[in-house]
Amino acid sequence: MCVFIGADGGASKLLLCLKRGGEESFLKTDVCVNPNAAGEERSVRVIVDSMLALCGREGVDAGRVNGIFAGIAGATELDYRAHLCAALSSAFPNAVCGADHDGENVLSAAFPGSDGVIVICGTGSSCFVRKDGETLRIGGYGIYDLEGNGYEMGRRAIAHTLKSYDGRAKRCALCEATERLAGGNCLERLNELIALPMNGTARFAQAVFAAADEGDPAAEAIIDSTARFLAEYIFAAKAHFGATFDVCIAGSVGTNAKVLNKIQQLASGTARVFALGKEPVTGATVKAEQLYYGRKHL
Repeated sequence: MCVFIGADGGASKLLLCLKRGGEESFLKTDVCVNPNAAGEERSVRVIVDSMLALCGREGVDAGRVNGIFAGIAGATELDYRAHLCAALSSAFPNAVCGADHDGENVLSAAFPGSDGVIVICGTGSSCFVRKDGETLRIGGYGIYDLEGNGYEMGRRAIAHTLKSYDGRAKRCALCEATERLAGGNCLERLNELIALPMNGTARFAQAVFAAADEGDPAAEAIIDSTARFLAEYIFAAKAHFGATFDVCIAGSVGTNAKVLNKIQQLASGTARVFALGKEPVTGATVKAEQLYYGRKHL
């Protein structure tokens, strides 16, 4: 019986899936493994150690693993991918190993054998197009492309709340929701908020959604601009398709009902937009199987 391991990781979590026959086992850790934020060495160590821990929990010897694929946000540098694959090959000596950006996970989960477009929106956001076997990237350019994601939503929630203290913004439900997450007055906690990592700031997107549920105009404006930015990805992807095409949205922000509904409205007539109905890590196990069986038949 073949054993495959998939990994899906980014700024706020690492989710692993061990597939053995028809059974799947998962391990989730709330940890940053994006190498641009965590550092390459720490990212690689956490991923490998977590996979070994999952194997230990499930009683699977590392030498029995046949294929591994790790789709990690920020894993676009060749050196990092080579470093991660080398570490995986050392820990799992009989496995065919691969690593790439997390977009490959969602593409393989949503479109395992066909063309399509994915938009990922969690702490950060990006878009990937699969067309005729090639993967093309749109957006997600680090600090030069920070709109349309949980980080920017959280940053704007905090900024609005701070402005409410000096009269530049109206006191509203968004301020109250933001202060609840901050644990009190944001101005008094300004240094703590400034020191937050990107995923820590992105957590304040929850305040935006909570306030929007109360009909707060400031929160609804943030959601509207987020959805419009994500729709820009879809309009850019249109250049690669001659007709209406399929777009899968993934990530905690993009699949929020308010954001998703707005994107669907904006893209109506251009694309069929739907939310990913499974964990992206299942696409990583698909990639792991493809690596193994592709190598086996060479």
